[in-house]
Amino acid sequence: MDNLDILGVGNALVDETFYIEEDLVRKTNLNFNQFKQISYSEQQEIKSLLGNQVPEIVCGGSTTNSLVAASNFFWYSLLDCPLTEIVKTIMHMR
Repeated sequence: MDNLDILGVGNALVDETFYIEEDLVRKTNLNFNQFKQISYSEQQEIKSLLGNQVPEIVCGGSTTNSLVAASNFFWYSLLDCPLTEIVKTIMHMR
């Protein structure tokens, strides 16, 4: 680890992005480009309306975003965290 400039340790957040039509937004009482906290049961209801659509999955969160920014300045960084089976990897950025 002597060659690292930054080490991030913590829990990773995983963002799921679905591409949907406007009528689905109306059915779910959501708004475009707006954050809304929902319960687990609301999440399950919305996901059921998506059918078999597979989400685009990316790591998110402030630690990940900071390490990505640092990598743009050619700093060596490592994010060490537990991840789900879907995103089972250790992100190593340069």
